[in-house]
Formats: sequence, structure tokens, C-alpha cells
Amino acid sequence: MSTIIQIKRNSGTTAPSTSDLVIGEMAYAYDASNDGASGKLYIEAVNSSSAADIHLIGGKYYTDLLDHTKGTVTANSAILTDGSSKIDVLNVDNTTINGNDISTTDSNGNLTLTPNGTGMVVINKTDGFKVPVGTTAQRLGSPATGQLRYNSTTSQFEGYAASSWGSLGGVIDVDQDTKITAESAAGQDEDVLTFFTAGTAQVVIADGALKPVTDNDIDLGTSSLEFKDAFFDGTVTSDAFAGPLTGNVTGDLSGNVTGNLTGTIQTAAQANITSLGTLTVLNVDNIRTDGNTISSTDSNGNINLSPNGTGDVAISSDKVSITGAEGESASLFLIADESDDASDDWSIVSNTNNTLTIGNDIASAGTQVAMLTLTPHGTVTSSTTAIGGALTVAGATTFAGAIDMGSQATTNVNIDGGAIDAVTIGTNSAVTDLRVDNLKLDGNTVSSTNSNGDVNLTPNGTGNVVAYTDAIIVSGTEGEATSITLQTDEGDDNGDAWLIKNNTSNVLEIGNNASGSNVAHFQITPNSTVASSTAAFPGHVTIAGNLTITGSTTTSSSTNTTIADKLVELATGSSGSASGDVGHIIERGDDANVFIGWDESIDALVVGTGSFTGSSTGDLSHTLAAAKFGSLTLSTDLAVADGGTGASSFTDNGIMFGNGGSALSVTAAPGSSPETASYQILTANSSGVPKWTTTIDGGTY
Repeated sequence: MSTIIQIKRNSGTTAPSTSDLVIGEMAYAYDASNDGASGKLYIEAVNSSSAADIHLIGGKYYTDLLDHTKGTVTANSAILTDGSSKIDVLNVDNTTINGNDISTTDSNGNLTLTPNGTGMVVINKTDGFKVPVGTTAQRLGSPATGQLRYNSTTSQFEGYAASSWGSLGGVIDVDQDTKITAESAAGQDEDVLTFFTAGTAQVVIADGALKPVTDNDIDLGTSSLEFKDAFFDGTVTSDAFAGPLTGNVTGDLSGNVTGNLTGTIQTAAQANITSLGTLTVLNVDNIRTDGNTISSTDSNGNINLSPNGTGDVAISSDKVSITGAEGESASLFLIADESDDASDDWSIVSNTNNTLTIGNDIASAGTQVAMLTLTPHGTVTSSTTAIGGALTVAGATTFAGAIDMGSQATTNVNIDGGAIDAVTIGTNSAVTDLRVDNLKLDGNTVSSTNSNGDVNLTPNGTGNVVAYTDAIIVSGTEGEATSITLQTDEGDDNGDAWLIKNNTSNVLEIGNNASGSNVAHFQITPNSTVASSTAAFPGHVTIAGNLTITGSTTTSSSTNTTIADKLVELATGSSGSASGDVGHIIERGDDANVFIGWDESIDALVVGTGSFTGSSTGDLSHTLAAAKFGSLTLSTDLAVADGGTGASSFTDNGIMFGNGGSALSVTAAPGSSPETASYQILTANSSGVPKWTTTIDGGTY
């Protein structure tokens, strides 16, 4: 038995009223007399005022508007795009868009592009766009300001403004006879700039040269309009010069020089100078000869007398005077071996304090050290001579006065009698207080006498400082830390120094200056019980062997922890029957923590939430948490109570439904006939069990 459903209909074109239909009911006015040309489909609905309303939802009238070739615009029809979302042509008022062409249909109509507000007309291309091209004769008879075109007669872009056409390329006047061009014709690429005035080429800039087009034709300035200065780096060639001349002259110079002559007369020209006339002053480079005086003109400049080869400087005089300026010493230097090494220079200096010193630069090239100092006195016997180094006397020496060793260091001093500072030096009595430079030896103490001075122990060469003792004590003053510094490579680079320091807080610290200043790399903080003491490593720690931790809790505060091991064993060492939950705790702040592990009380793997922490033990109290998986495979059917179907298979084409049991049920298949022949729908029998039927019975009233 077939199932037929008919809706309300009208053979004309009259639309139904709200009294003809109920909400959700449809009606069709099929316009039988016109073969359905104006056929329309209606449905009753409810509007915003909760009142019944008739909606027009379709019909043959509308489908006919769509019944034509897609992409082809058809008169009195809807516009349908083809598979490429295109149509063949579009007419909008006086504008036609057809293929790649946008044109106007009204006579001599303009095509205007008008963006909204401050928007612009943008041509989004990188290779350019084409403007109108034509000859000068093809210009519009009545051009408008702002027009642009390419003039093929002049091979230039041009624009219309101020009632005339003007070039848009280069510099050119309105009548185009005064201009600057970069090439003689388009595409020539000549790499020159040519300057025209009144239609004639005047000057060219090409390949590093500024030159006239015609020889001997262009003036640089005039007799009334002159250039101020001219600067040249190179050769200047001219038929004639007038006025002051500075710089090098490589040609012939004849006649009288009435102005100032500066520069250098080269060697080849010097032999041609026959007379300098009567000179009162002669300046040669930095040397000035004036009267009986030869002086230097550069600031603090030396005067060097340099004979050729092995020649000498001979002074034919019975006296040579060296006079220093006011407040300055007078010196005589004897320099050997070009003075390029230490000890090359001997100096004899009359100092401003009237002492005479003889010195040498053996300690540092160019830095004099006094070896012998003579100090005058009103009586010769009161004058003194001081020798800075050791004194070796080959013969017998008689001293008429006392001998004062002063503070000069000597290798050995043998004194047969007498005393030094009231302390006897010899084998019978030890020195009780010895001062050597900044070091003081007193009793068992070696100390420094200069403020905050170090005490350095410096063995010779590769020798070491060896202490034969069972303890070395480094003691800081009150309120100060104590430290030992181990420096490599002279300690002149970052990272050369390691520091072992006992801070005032009793923390032992090992640090390094790799960052430019000392940074702690390891710290030990003591406690009254050794087990409570702590060791801190601010940086990375690498342990090549095994690490055993005997404490009850291990805390890691790193952001992420990575483990290369493929298996991680929890509760290792357990024996006997299993007891207590085992797994991982996830701390979630103010929210309940998460447990992932084995629940011994239900003998199952669980994910639960609760108030437990990593220090909890035994069976945890938790609430089972939700879990999501991409896919899940079970070895048994999952019951309905656990979210499953309770069945491993279903009837083909059956409809699944619940029956109150632990497994779902399935209807029989509706049959093998297609839907156009079976006419079956799914309903329920009097017991509520789903059934297939071909009958829709609205019942009676």
C-alpha cells in the first residue's frame, strides 16, 4: 500500500489567507490556465507579534527565473554564475563590463572611478600600467587639467596643466627648447646629461667629465659675475692664470712672482733657482732661519741635524750651551743603535733643583732612570754624589766622612762594628723588627705597612709556595668574610678566577667570575644537625655515576623535567601482598588534585580527583574523573550503565533502541525494496516497541 500526502492547492494565482491554513501547513497556487507560469508555494508561520502570517517560499514562477544557462545573463531572469563564479556580461546603468573591457554606453560618456571618503584608486600591479599614446597632432582639442599621455612625437610623458602641455620627464620649459636630457632618444642608454638652452646643446656631463659640446665656447663666470673659489684635486691645465696661485706647479714658472708663493719647489726645479735675493727670514718646512737663530715653527717641534751616511755634526766652537726654558731642565742625550731598544739612551741632565744626573733607559725604552746624581753645595766638601745602583770599586777607596747606606738594597753588607738603629745585626743577636719596602717581619708575623696592602709570595720561575704544616688558617676581621682565590692565566680574563669564600652568614660558597664579577656556583649552608644542612647548585649538575637519595622527600622546582629512561618503576623494593595506591599526583592549585594510577581497593587503573598530595600514603580517597580518548578498544562489551551498548553486533539496517536491560535492542530491517517502493516509516506498537509500517493514521475524533 502506498503512502500519499497532499497539501492544499488552488488552480489560479490567488494566495491563501491565514484562515485557509494552520501554522506549518503549505498551499500551492499553480496557475493552471498559464501552465503554471505564475505558480507560487506558500506556508503559514507566526510573526514577531505571535500572529499568523503567510510566507511565500517558492513555486514555478521562481524556478523559471533560474531556468537558463549558468554564467549567461538572460533578460527578465535571475543572474546565475557558472562553475567559475563568472557571468558573461554585466550592464550597470551606462557602464558595461564585458571580458577585460569596462566601457560606457552613453555618447562621449566619461568613465569615473570615485572611492569613498579618503580612499584612493589603486592599481595593484608591479609591472606598470599603460597611459594613452599618441602624437602631438593627436592631442585633444579641448584638454582638461590633469590629463596624462605619452607623446610619441617627443618620446616623453606629458601632462596638461596651466593651459599648456608640459613634460613629465627631466627638466624642460614649456616651448621645449631649454631642457636637460639623459639620452638622445628613448632606449639609447648613453649615460650622459646634456644641457640645452634656446634649442642648442651647451654642456655635457659624461663619464666623470663636465665638458662643453663645442670647444672653446663656454665661459665659467663673467668679468662681472665671478665664482668665489675653485678647488681642484688633480692637474689644472690652462693657457694663462691671473691672480693668486696656490698648490703644486708642475710646469715651467718664469717671470717675477709678486704675490705669495706657497707649496714645494721639487728637486728637479731647485737647481734652476739662481737667487733668492736678500732674505731676512727663511722658512723651510718647519725650520725657520732668522738672524743668528735656527728654530722650529711646529708646536714643541724638534730640530734635527742629520749628516749623510757616516758623516758627523762638527761644531767649531770652544763652548756649547744648552739652556732650558724657564722652569725646565737642560739635557744632553747620547743615543746609540737608533734608540730602538732599552739601554740605548744615556742622558746628562741639569735639573731645576740644580742637581746633575746621569741616567739610562735600560728599564724601559724612552724612560730615563737616574744612575748618578750630583748635588752641589756652598762648600765642595758638603756636596753629595748619589749612585742609584751598585757601586764597584776596583781599587782602594778612602771615605773621609760617614757612610750612610740609607734605604738602598744590597746583597751583602759586612759591618765589623757599630749599630743600625740601635739594633745589632749579626750572629749574636736576632733582628726583632725588619722593614723591607712595604713588608714588616716582626715575631711570627709578616705584614704589609702600606694601607690595605697585599702580602705577595712570588716564587721564581716555575717554583711553588710550599707550606709544611697540617693546617692553613684564613681568618677575616670582625664582620668580614674570608676567601681563597685560585687564578689561572694571570687572572686577566673573565672565568680565570675561582673563589672559595666563607660568608659572614657561615655559608661556604664556591664562585667564578665568568660573567665579569664573582657569581656563586655552589653553596653549603650548615645546620646544627648535618642531616638538615643544605647544598645548592644554581647552575646545571652532571653526575656521571649513580645518585642515591636517602631522604624521605625529593623536590624538583624545574619548569619541565625530561627523563630518557623508557621504563619508570614506582614503589620499587615492595614485597608481600600489594597495599596502598600507586601512581602519579598532579597538583592543581586551588582545584582538586588529580591521581593517575592503580587503586588497590577496587583493583583497577583509575583517574580520580581529590585533596590528596604527593605526601599522602595508603588508599587514596578520590572521585573518578572524566577521561577522553581518540579511540578505545575493549576486550569485553561495555554495559549500558558504563556508557556502552552491551552488544558486540547489530542487525544490518536495524534501528537501535533501549529496552531497560543492560544491552540495547535493534529493530528488524525495513526490507530490501528502495524507498520509492517500500513506503515504510518507523512508528511504535501499542507496547511502545518500534515497528516499521506503510500506514499513517491520523485517527478519529
